[in-house]
Amino acid sequence: MTKQNESSVQRYFYLSYSYLFAFVGLVTIAFMFGSFIIGGYLVFDTEIGIKEMTDPIKTILLFLWGIPIAISTNVSLGYVFSVLWCIYIVFFAVALNGPKKSIIGVIRGIRRNGFDIYSNTAYLVVVVFSVLLSANVLIELIQRQVGVSTGTPPESSPIREFTFITLAPLVEEIGFRVTLIGVAAFLILNKKVGVLKSLKALWHPSKYLDELLYSPPSDRKPFMYFVIGASGLFFGASHIIYGSTWEIGKLSTATIAGIVLGWLYFKQGLPAALLTHWAFNYLSSSYVYFACANLGVTKGCEEAVQNNPLLTYFLITIMLTGVLSIGLIGLNKIFRSNAAHHVEAIHP
Repeated sequence: MTKQNESSVQRYFYLSYSYLFAFVGLVTIAFMFGSFIIGGYLVFDTEIGIKEMTDPIKTILLFLWGIPIAISTNVSLGYVFSVLWCIYIVFFAVALNGPKKSIIGVIRGIRRNGFDIYSNTAYLVVVVFSVLLSANVLIELIQRQVGVSTGTPPESSPIREFTFITLAPLVEEIGFRVTLIGVAAFLILNKKVGVLKSLKALWHPSKYLDELLYSPPSDRKPFMYFVIGASGLFFGASHIIYGSTWEIGKLSTATIAGIVLGWLYFKQGLPAALLTHWAFNYLSSSYVYFACANLGVTKGCEEAVQNNPLLTYFLITIMLTGVLSIGLIGLNKIFRSNAAHHVEAIHP
């Protein structure tokens, strides 16, 4: 086989793999969209939701610079959930359409350039969420084998649990990413360009550091990477030190998640980090509690729905997406490296 034919076969395999991933990724995105419908149904149209939606929330825990701040409230579960639902659906709509291409634009561009993971936030969330979830499952399995327990979140009524799980991504991304990593980028920019322009860094730190600073990016990378690592470790430790029911095994998975979310926030902006965190909390829980509501279960949801067909299909899809995502990342590196070498050969 000539080098040209070999290259054609490799390209055909790469493009076929890219289309396969695009299809499986679309299934995961469909699960994401469906979770909004399921979440609203759970809270406002099931027996367990209707009973609790008017119950008040006495305290909401916010985080600033990773420090918990308890805010006294008297708002209902239904009201808090509705506000959160609207916030996440707006971010989801933004993710479907950018930052560079819509999900349709990504698929259309495969034939020419392959699959660009970073051109669409929704697909990027699918990749990071599926890989990170698969890694967490593996880590927890290994820890369990050596006797290290992860623990469980505090248990309460299903809709109250679901509402607080839905709240967590928003308050934790603000408290551990925006007020730590974003503020660090803001302070760097504020010395050069003033307060108003520097505020943009809270939305997408690396983008506005690159656009608004004239010094080479390498001058600030070590410091920002240190902040990302430190905030991730702080995020992991917070699950244990703030009086939760999580145990020491949670430190590893939460720290890894915190570092990944910090990197996502820094490199790709708040929508990518927030929606990835949302996928871990709201997306996964919506299908668990949906199965619970159909069974009439009010305690021990995860144990009760282990053999639920919809939940099983959801988990299989996420795990398959994770495996395909790892393969796609590897193929992208190989083919982009080969393309770079080809250009150098033409223009030495």
